[in-house]
Amino acid sequence: MKTFRQFINSRAVYQLDIESHPVAAKPVWTLTHARDGSPVSHGIATLETSTDGMSARITAHEWHGSLTVKVVVGVHPRTTISEGFGIDIVPVPDLSKPLSLVFSSHRDRPI
Repeated sequence: MKTFRQFINSRAVYQLDIESHPVAAKPVWTLTHARDGSPVSHGIATLETSTDGMSARITAHEWHGSLTVKVVVGVHPRTTISEGFGIDIVPVPDLSKPLSLVFSSHRDRPI
């Protein structure tokens, strides 16, 4: 299963590409939330789907954890394809430089 990484309090759009199969019914997207490997009752992200169901926006909240996204697509009146992917919700890395002092030496000058 493919796994993506998304930061806390961010949004990302995920697109479904099934051009090789005709779509008989709108795809259904579902989320399973987990923290530290255990399912949680509260959602760590929300899911919005497009009108045709071919893409979805996942908005991560302020909790880290993992999501399993499952997509079910009807490609024939009696045939469905069900696949999924994972998303690791991680804190935003601190990219700022650490604070430090800078010293210099001078031959002689007034202080």
